Amino acid sequence: MLFEVLDRILHSKKKIEHNIGDEPIHPYIMNRWISMYSTQLCTVINNTGNWLYGVFDTHQQYYKFLQTFLPRVATRRIHYIKKSKKEQSKPTDETNDVDVLSHNLELSKREIKCLIEYERQHRPTSTN
Repeated sequence: MLFEVLDRILHSKKKIEHNIGDEPIHPYIMNRWISMYSTQLCTVINNTGNWLYGVFDTHQQYYKFLQTFLPRVATRRIHYIKKSKKEQSKPTDETNDVDVLSHNLELSKREIKCLIEYERQHRPTSTN
């Protein structure tokens, strides 16, 4: 249903039919997918659609507005924009030591790190 409505808004401009049994698509989801089509449509949606969809009484009225307001664009695949994953850092010797100490001493890793930091701060600098 989502992609049929999206196709009719962006590509074909045919009348959007809503069946009684179909779940309504929230305008937020429609705005999100339209903005993923291109940066130009993203700018248009951000400046108009995001704050205007509350004005319309029904989703159908909002979709009709989008159909008339947005230009007809070429059909192409819309790639979903995902959140980028954080890179996993390689474990260092210190993290391996903390893991081993926390397991052997039955203390948390945070406690071991605090003890190591305390020891570094209070270690005598000269051994006369």
